[in-house]
Amino acid sequence: MRPHPPSSESGRTRWGSPPRRRVVSRELAQHMREILESPASRSRGIYDLNAMSKDLKLHMEGRIDASGPLFRVAQFEHGASFSTTISI
Repeated sequence: MRPHPPSSESGRTRWGSPPRRRVVSRELAQHMREILESPASRSRGIYDLNAMSKDLKLHMEGRIDASGPLFRVAQFEHGASFSTTISI
């Protein structure tokens, strides 16, 4: 059995997924902007969207790691979009 390369070599975490910080600042950056600017997010009124937008900007500049809160907002909004489209 071969040992796994260190995560620093592969650019991935131990479980095979890319680090959340990188995903939020690169792959999900445009989607995060769309979420924070969407009328649905604004109408819910549960976030301080101005602060979240500022955090996204600082995160993308590498000045802070806001990947956790930003990712949770994306998860919530994704789930909320399904709950409004499914009728029971």
